[in-house]
Amino acid sequence: MPPAQQLDAWLKAIASGDRKAFAQLYAATRGRLFAALLRVLGRRELAEEALQDSFVRIWLKAASFDPQRSSAMTWMSSIARHRALDLLRADHPEESLPDAEHDHGDSALPPRVLIDERESPGDRAEEDQAL
Repeated sequence: MPPAQQLDAWLKAIASGDRKAFAQLYAATRGRLFAALLRVLGRRELAEEALQDSFVRIWLKAASFDPQRSSAMTWMSSIARHRALDLLRADHPEESLPDAEHDHGDSALPPRVLIDERESPGDRAEEDQAL
């Protein structure tokens, strides 16, 4: 993984439409993002779809990245995580979290773990602010 400053520089270049910087960012980060997506989604084809969609969004939203608010990897991971959750909801709406209004205490949580326990709550809050 390249240093954080390199990721920041690539995102800045991507915001200006630099395709070479995008290719470099993709090559440097796709493995890590794909692994995270695969853990959440559990299916390779969904993880591949989420990865592609995430990089399209990274390309389109690069100008909104602010290194003062979060690291580049945190920002990109947040984009990928949100896309994975969208795909999970679309693929398995019956497994969404129970509605508090209809929850009678006997419903189970979805079988998938949606939170990366390696992150601290501060990291997740920082990711949420990045959007």
